[in-house]
Amino acid sequence: MKRKLRVKFLAGCILMIAGCCFLLSHFTFSDEKGFISNTNYTIKACEYSMPTIVLDAGHGGMDAGGVSISNVYEKDITLPIALMIGDYLTDYGYQIVYTRVDDEIEWIGEREELQRRIDLAEQEEADYYISIHLNASNAYDDGVYGFEIYSDFRNEEITQLAYAIENGLNGIGYTIDRGVKNTQETYSLYVIDQNTVPALLLELGFISDSDDFNYLNSQEGQTNIAQAIAQSIHAQLGE
Repeated sequence: MKRKLRVKFLAGCILMIAGCCFLLSHFTFSDEKGFISNTNYTIKACEYSMPTIVLDAGHGGMDAGGVSISNVYEKDITLPIALMIGDYLTDYGYQIVYTRVDDEIEWIGEREELQRRIDLAEQEEADYYISIHLNASNAYDDGVYGFEIYSDFRNEEITQLAYAIENGLNGIGYTIDRGVKNTQETYSLYVIDQNTVPALLLELGFISDSDDFNYLNSQEGQTNIAQAIAQSIHAQLGE
């Protein structure tokens, strides 16, 4: 009889520990704005947790990026899209780290800022790094438009993620698909080729093209794009 009670007691303890691990793996501490900042507030419990993804809103602060014909800056479009992607992925259970959550960035130089973002991803032991950008042509409305995605094709896993996101964006139909491109064949991108974390860079459209810009600058467009990217990531990584 005592042996049976002991077995039941041990089984109860095991279930209690497993339950605690499950709860801890689903808790994320955030700052007062509700965003994960450069400080590591994320608890990673037990042996498995959802992947950690760094979302990099391109440019920021003194680095405005591209500019539309109506003087809207790239940095002010990439940020809300990145934050919305993070919101959707958090709902799916992913651990999210942002390289910035506002436009208050102390300027330390372009290369130094890119390295800071890479260092953050490495410090957070991120599994993936996704950088959000807009493209720009040499002249406004010169017939160049569309989205494209950059990856290092030597990493098959991150390249498959790139193709999944490409399919998701094509599902919206807001512009043409310029393809998934290999940085080993086009040109080097610092946040991909100098990054130990598997990385993608998304050029979501041309800020110099009126049609691309109008969609990317709209609430509807930003929401649709963020949803498509988050759903594509989850379909590839989480299901």
